[in-house]
Parts: sequence; structure tokens; C-alpha cells
Amino acid sequence: MNMQVREKYGVEKVQAFVGTANTNRYTEQDMFFTGNQAFRFDGAWLTAMILNNNPDLNYGIAMVPGTKAHPENQGISRYEAGTLAIPVNAKCKEGAWDFIKFAGGIEGSKIMDIGRSVTPARLDLMDDPDIRAIPGLDEFIEATRLENGINYPKIKDYAKYVSLIDNALDLVYNGYQTPEEAIADLAAQCKSLE
Repeated sequence: MNMQVREKYGVEKVQAFVGTANTNRYTEQDMFFTGNQAFRFDGAWLTAMILNNNPDLNYGIAMVPGTKAHPENQGISRYEAGTLAIPVNAKCKEGAWDFIKFAGGIEGSKIMDIGRSVTPARLDLMDDPDIRAIPGLDEFIEATRLENGINYPKIKDYAKYVSLIDNALDLVYNGYQTPEEAIADLAAQCKSLE
């Protein structure tokens, strides 16, 4: 399908559309929020942004489906997690540590999860009624329960790693490489990463 769209409209026009869509991402001009984008792969936080920018938008959320050949791929997604850290030269390390303990506990995690409209990292919050009341979060929680997520490694060259993956995807999406060629090139490029 992706190649058919690019063949019909031209790679340059599709890239220009994607560029415009990404420029206004998460603003009131976001192409999805304005109803000018058919679908979006995104995260749980998107529902809060939609409510803030276009609460009347008619949309739905679904897990990535599996296929007949690979039904086990249903709900496959990339996990993302934030971290809290204390700098070596922090003036109030004890206060920072107290905050991290609070933020990682049930009460602090719940406050941050609701405030950011994200899937809880804590299993004991997955069925919390306040968490489940966040619009659209049920689908993300159910996908998490399938344990079919992929987490990018936290490495020194993380930004370069993600950039290389994005570039490989673009080469495949635009028909310049097959998925197999892109994966082989990506593997070779990633060997030098730390």
C-alpha cells in the first residue's frame, strides 16, 4: 500500500506531505487533529493532545493487528520509558532521591501518568479506575499486557541509533531499498555504535 501511494502521487509529493505533517505535529494545525490525516501510529499521550486541540475529532484507537501467518504480532509496539537521574554535582542529592522515590511510588507514578496521559509503568496501576478513565488508554494497557513490546536500548549513541532506524524506514517506505537490504545496511551501520 505504501509503495502504491508513492507510485501514484510521486515520492517527492508524499515526502512533502509527511514533512508538512511532521512540522505541525502536536499543534492545533496537526493534520490528524484537523481531520486531514487518515491514520497515525502514535502513543497514549495523543488522546490528551487531541482533547486539547480538537475535542470534537471523531477517531478510534486500535492495536496493531497480527496477520493470519503471524497472529502473535498483534499489539506489537515500541515501549518508551522516561528516567529520572541525579546529576553528580547536584546540590541537594537527598532531596532529589526523595523525589525519585516518590515519583516511582504508587502516588507519584499515578500523578505523573494521569498528567501525561501515558500507560503506567507500574503493573499495580494498570487497573486503577483513575488511570482507566483516561480516554483511549484501555487499548494501550491491553497492548502492554500482551507483552509484545520492543524497547530501544539505552546506549550512548541512542540518538544516532534512532536516526539510523528512521533513515532505513524512509528508504524502504520510498522504495529505494527492500526491507532486507535496509536491515542489512542498518546492522552494518550499528556495529560502531556505543
